[in-house]
Amino acid sequence: MTKTEIFDDIISIVQNDASFCKDIHGVSADTYRSMIKNDMDNEDFLYVVQSYLASFQVIGHLSFRNLERGKLPFTVKRYQDELYIVSTAKNSPLDVGDKIVAIDGLSVKEYGLQHEVMLYGEPPERQGFCWYTLLSFAKSILAYRKGQLVALPVTLNGEWETPEAYSCKQIANGIAYMRLADFADDVAIANMYKEND
Repeated sequence: MTKTEIFDDIISIVQNDASFCKDIHGVSADTYRSMIKNDMDNEDFLYVVQSYLASFQVIGHLSFRNLERGKLPFTVKRYQDELYIVSTAKNSPLDVGDKIVAIDGLSVKEYGLQHEVMLYGEPPERQGFCWYTLLSFAKSILAYRKGQLVALPVTLNGEWETPEAYSCKQIANGIAYMRLADFADDVAIANMYKEND
């Protein structure tokens, strides 16, 4: 299939089959169709498709990804005009608490305005997931790492560990942290309780 055929299929799904098709309308498909060229770079194509889907401002109902593409090695939350690192993969160049102040030579605010459709219309304090996707298309960031201002290339080499679904650990004397991903596995939950009684 060509990229234009793929995009036309996506338009058909969004207009006829998506759970929100009768209630929510994004930006005109023609606006994005005019950006699609069959010989365009795969990254550019992915960005255009994800921007089109983001214009519907419905997170998680429909996605389009390149499964061979790497993952960003950190997640962020926005506070005012900075992005704070809130979790990291094994090989992240940043630590929890570090902050990003510029992306591709623009302030966080300017970059967000330039790519605002990718932020799904979310208020700044709820844009964490949106920034994870948006930052994966950036080339470089300027960040405070351990108090030092550093320029870093954006790499998609995140090796994320999947946390145990059911776990318990003691944080301090008399304080325990218990993680229950769900309540689906009664036996595993009972064993975790027994092991940490």
